[in-house]
Amino acid sequence: MAQDLQTLIRDLQDDDWQTRRNAAAQIEKGGDTSAVPGLLEALNDDSQYVRLAVVKALGKCKDARAIPALTETLKDEMFIIRQSAVWALADIGDPSAIPALTTMVDDKTFYSEREISANQLAELAIKRINVAVVAKEQAAAAAAVAAEGGEPAPAAEAAPLAEGVLTPEERKAKREAAMARKRAAQGGG
Repeated sequence: MAQDLQTLIRDLQDDDWQTRRNAAAQIEKGGDTSAVPGLLEALNDDSQYVRLAVVKALGKCKDARAIPALTETLKDEMFIIRQSAVWALADIGDPSAIPALTTMVDDKTFYSEREISANQLAELAIKRINVAVVAKEQAAAAAAVAAEGGEPAPAAEAAPLAEGVLTPEERKAKREAAMARKRAAQGGG
């Protein structure tokens, strides 16, 4: 795979934008952090399709080295790239991304094609990061207790820490409501 990864990283600099996009998409599937430097170089590509694939790959790699570049990508002219950068920062799960996301909380721009506003997206990402931080802390605490030969705390104690995160049922209801609004806006009642 190292040989293949090196080829993909080289392909990120190819003359053909589709080759560059495909390389980033393949790197995303593997999530190999050794690709991060090459991905960071490709993040300023002229092609929006390449930038989008690179942002998604950086999120999949979950490497905090990408946070400063993804933070800059929050200013991209394409909403889908900004949206993907928000999710990539949430996927990385590092609290150092929260200040950049917090600046978006006041942005009330509503993107009807996405059924979400910029501030709602940022708030969700911040919640995801906070949940990831809590999960890491709980895993570390459980490992410490186990190392001492103790009994880990029940999982039910973790539930209040994930406050504000939607349940699968809530997500489904929200998705159905958004689809109904979209159908109504299109005249499909």
